[in-house]
Amino acid sequence: MKQAYDVERKRIINIVAMTRQGAISQYSLPNKPNQIFFPLIGEDGKNIEQFNIIGKVKSTEKHEECF
Repeated sequence: MKQAYDVERKRIINIVAMTRQGAISQYSLPNKPNQIFFPLIGEDGKNIEQFNIIGKVKSTEKHEECF
């Protein structure tokens, strides 16, 4: 599972799904993996909020790409 830094909220997030254009479409917090968030995506296919992808962590869960 990939992780990213949520610049606006100053926190690490787990990326659950990304669009084919590379936008984060779903994410969760490391301490609340069952709570899913859906960030805004603009007409250009990019996230409205700024996220910096920082790497991968090992996970036994499998997530599918959406869109």
